[in-house]
Amino acid sequence: MKMINITRWISVTVIVLFFASSLRAQAHWEPLPFSFNPVGINFIQSMAKVGNTVYFGGYFIATDVFTYFASDIAAFRDEKIVSINYADPFNKNDQVTGLINFRGVLYLNGETSKMGPRFSFSYLNADTVVATAFTAGKLVEMATDDKFLYLSGDISAKATAPDTGEIKGLMAWDGENAYAMGDGLEGTINTLTARNEIVYAGGRITGSGAKKFKGIAMWDGNQWSSITPNETSDTLAIYELLATKNGLYASGNFSSINGVPANHIAVYRNNTWYPLAEGIDESVLSIVEVGDHIYVGGPFIESGGVDYGQVAMWDGIKWSKLNGGGIEGLVTNLLFDGKYLWVGGVIVRIEGVDQYGGVARYLIPTVDVEEQNAPEHYTLLQNYPNPFNPSTTIEYSIATESIVQLKVFSMLGEEVATLVDEVKQPGTYYSNFDASGLPSGMYIYTLKAGSYSESKKLLLVK
Repeated sequence: MKMINITRWISVTVIVLFFASSLRAQAHWEPLPFSFNPVGINFIQSMAKVGNTVYFGGYFIATDVFTYFASDIAAFRDEKIVSINYADPFNKNDQVTGLINFRGVLYLNGETSKMGPRFSFSYLNADTVVATAFTAGKLVEMATDDKFLYLSGDISAKATAPDTGEIKGLMAWDGENAYAMGDGLEGTINTLTARNEIVYAGGRITGSGAKKFKGIAMWDGNQWSSITPNETSDTLAIYELLATKNGLYASGNFSSINGVPANHIAVYRNNTWYPLAEGIDESVLSIVEVGDHIYVGGPFIESGGVDYGQVAMWDGIKWSKLNGGGIEGLVTNLLFDGKYLWVGGVIVRIEGVDQYGGVARYLIPTVDVEEQNAPEHYTLLQNYPNPFNPSTTIEYSIATESIVQLKVFSMLGEEVATLVDEVKQPGTYYSNFDASGLPSGMYIYTLKAGSYSESKKLLLVK
């Protein structure tokens, strides 16, 4: 009888299982459970995540086994495509050019050929696009730090906040009031980004009011100034900006920025510009933060002799290409939803396989998203909208793992609703309060988490 070397068998088995597990854990391209119509143009121009849903904006035709539609906006939820409707189907965008998550609500802007700009600034309510309460004109760019939503473009809205002056192409909106942003900016704005109430704008900017400068402008809450004061190029164009915990990343048509040699991309940190190694040989149109890494997308093919296929990763030291290779087509925007890197644009081929569509997804299994998004402080924000009828959204942030309670009380102290009562990990959360069964009036909502406690008032008007 032949004896089995059990020790060797166990060792080999463990190695095989470990190797298989490592393969499963590797980042890789994943197929989509829906497809795009190969006839016509499928162009994803913007993406955003709200809750467990990823939204696509652009011009495209997509289909799955449940739905077939031709639209300018769609939702991807529970591995299914969900159609988005318009409150007025005869007054809709030809294409959606911008999407953004502001306090748990999806806002969008777009373009139309129907009697001038329509729905150029609107929001999503129960999978239906609804116009905002004010007209914002033709918008170009949007950014948010969750306290404000910042808008740029041909803005026709009037400032409703006191003592902020006239709106000149840029405004800050808190969900209720529109705030002017100083003298605005002269030139063309291609990109906005915001972090901790500091706003950065890039494009072909030439100054603000009496101030003349080139490159990238910064808004500190009171005035615009330049963070590229030594820039002399008359042809400098900034395509994308991203403010992160590790600095401000900027891409454009430059071989140097503010006098510092940098190939199409650089980072601004501690008042100094730094190149990112050899940079990227062509334009970068989108930048996204994933943990401690930066992913970039654009029409570039290679850099430093490496073929990246329009998407590359920066780890703080060097550039790397994605597992399985890159994309053939045109990459214009990126989104990380906590699990997948979504790549939008016009997709022709992935890993050598034809895929005529507007979006692809890349699994990134090892990102510590919790650490990336963990707030530094506990906060409870004012509900939006306020006044409201019949529902409103309450945003709050948890700094450490805590037992969290979010409750609503009448002005007499009677508890009328418990919205949250559970352990929460560090992060920012959104809770919906539906007051359909309550009478009009003032109510108080209170957040308790550990030793932290804060209350605010909300107004229900029916």
